[in-house]
Amino acid sequence: MFKVISTEKILKFILQQRALRVTILLCVVFVIISITLFVVNSSYHGKITSNEEQIQDAQTQLTELRKTIGNEQEEIDQKIMGRTFAPYDEIVPYISLLESLFAIIDNESDITIKSEEKQILINRFADYEVKLKPGDKFDLFLKALDELYKSKYLIKITSFNINYSPQQEDHGNLIDDASLNIRLYFE
Repeated sequence: MFKVISTEKILKFILQQRALRVTILLCVVFVIISITLFVVNSSYHGKITSNEEQIQDAQTQLTELRKTIGNEQEEIDQKIMGRTFAPYDEIVPYISLLESLFAIIDNESDITIKSEEKQILINRFADYEVKLKPGDKFDLFLKALDELYKSKYLIKITSFNINYSPQQEDHGNLIDDASLNIRLYFE
């Protein structure tokens, strides 16, 4: 009834029939293209899910930053409550204020303006450098710093360096000299 057809006869038949050859070749190309598209699709799907996870992570970080900024803004508003920007005519008189604060601690304290006039007008702040030797008057030094923070103008200490020297008889260290940069903000 059924005869088993050998593979040699099938190959000869396929090679003789042009339509069958083209059909089989198209089927093979279709299978290769389908496999390639499936691999590319799975690769892009992995990248898309990875990007979506990164977007979600960035959005959560952004909302957390907004919350943090809102909290910090309240803290900053409380710190500057009742304080104002200094007018430009306070550039030189502010040095006398600093001298009156730090001259009690050290008569030879050195106070200079680090900023140039053009830079002050552009940046809207002036940097003052204070160098002094508080010695054993550290409590007065702390009170002077506290008075700076209580002043009516907005300031910021941008640099603060203290050098210590050892005391005799193991009583700890003594402050040898201190230098700080104070930034005064203008209108």
